[in-house]
This record gives sequence, structure tokens and C-alpha cells, in this order.
Amino acid sequence: MAFKSIYTKKLGKIVAQQTGPGMQSGNYHIIPHESGKWMVVPEGSTRALRVLPSLVDAEHYIQHISINSKKGFVVFVHDKTGTKSVQLRSRKRKLITV
Repeated sequence: MAFKSIYTKKLGKIVAQQTGPGMQSGNYHIIPHESGKWMVVPEGSTRALRVLPSLVDAEHYIQHISINSKKGFVVFVHDKTGTKSVQLRSRKRKLITV
């Protein structure tokens, strides 16, 4: 069964316009890719920061970002339908489920 990605450049542009220039929130979205991989997309961006083979790898990559981040952020994990299924928050260099 073919899977169609919910993330498109058109959707990315809409999100970027809503955030506005200079108003980057620092939040991230983990979105399934049509190839079965997972994309890490910064909020307000039209391009994926990284495409990784599994959801676990994407979460490890976000964990690495949180270690190097000076401020906290929220990570939204989307399921294959595009809805936000899990929300993670970085606090004190750790990811916690909200």
C-alpha cells in the first residue's frame, strides 16, 4: 500500500507564513515521509532538517538537538494521517511526554 506524505512544500509555506519572519518558535515536527522514513521539520520551515529511517532515530536526533539547545522547545509527532499524536517537551536537556 502506497503512503502519501502529508507534508508538502505548500503546507510548509503556510506554516512559515503563519509563524512569520523572525518569529521562529524553535519547535519541531516529526512527520512520516512517503518512503516510510521520518522527517524532522522545524516549525516555520518549508524543508525537512533531517530525514531518518525510523521514528526512534528521529526522536534520538531531537534528543541531540535538545542537549545543544539553550532554550526549551516542543516536538509534535504526527501519525500517518497527519494528526498530532504525541507532544514532547524539552526540559533541562531531556524530552518528556506532555
